[in-house]
Amino acid sequence: MSNDVGDKANRAEAWSEFVRQIAIDLSRGKVVFPTSFDTTIRLREVLRSERTGAIELVRIIAADPLLSTRVVQAANSVAYARLGPRVSDIKSAVIRIGSNQVKTLATAVAMAQLVTYRRMLPFRTICHKVIEHSRQVAAYAFTLVRAHSRLDGDKALFAGLIHDMGTLYLLFRLSERPDLFGDAAGLRNLLITWRGQIGHSVMAALDVTPEIQEAIVAFDDMSESSGIESLADTLFIADTLVELDGPNVEPVRAGDPKLRAAKIEGIEGFQQTIAEHTGEIRDLMRAVG
Repeated sequence: MSNDVGDKANRAEAWSEFVRQIAIDLSRGKVVFPTSFDTTIRLREVLRSERTGAIELVRIIAADPLLSTRVVQAANSVAYARLGPRVSDIKSAVIRIGSNQVKTLATAVAMAQLVTYRRMLPFRTICHKVIEHSRQVAAYAFTLVRAHSRLDGDKALFAGLIHDMGTLYLLFRLSERPDLFGDAAGLRNLLITWRGQIGHSVMAALDVTPEIQEAIVAFDDMSESSGIESLADTLFIADTLVELDGPNVEPVRAGDPKLRAAKIEGIEGFQQTIAEHTGEIRDLMRAVG
């Protein structure tokens, strides 16, 4: 019995030290992520400059074949079809979808490549579930905003895509600690307890706009909504509907989605919108896949 108590104490201390080290790194602006995030960070730096030209932007995108494909695919998706005929080159695609969407797609590509790392093999299943869930929430958020508000659809798409960034970051850092792999209960507790705070720190370090950071933090604390009045509302409603609809249910989400749904005013209308746009949603999920 005493050995069990000692083992639990040692595991608890190991998890605490793990979180403490991550917090120290993030407080110093050190974000440890795979090289696939380099393109995302470079794009953010380039797009922040007023002197950025289309040639430079296209050059960065073209250096990543998967990102290039996603940008053109997004430009030809149902969401942007009304803007003209199909495009087949990166420059035309960028002009059509805009710089915000380019950043969103770069992040999506980086997230998808995360699970291809050999060291991530122990967490591949949960990573796939988190990423698929995020894609569906992003597509729902974009669709709901377009139909029910004057909020920015591209911001809603991006916020939905990265709202579980803390989970992915914790899993990537955990891949450096094989001594903690066997503790399933400790892992679940870690993700539920720390993903929000860690995710906020990661987003700040990656220079995600305060508006989106604040929306994701607020969404994490929400228990009801009177409609799509903010980005946080959008995430809360989209996430709840995904939890109800499946199949991409959040693997570590605490709480019953039916209880959350009962506290969303006008939820029947939002569900109807989702039902009427299944093709567009499927297209969007594929574009950010």
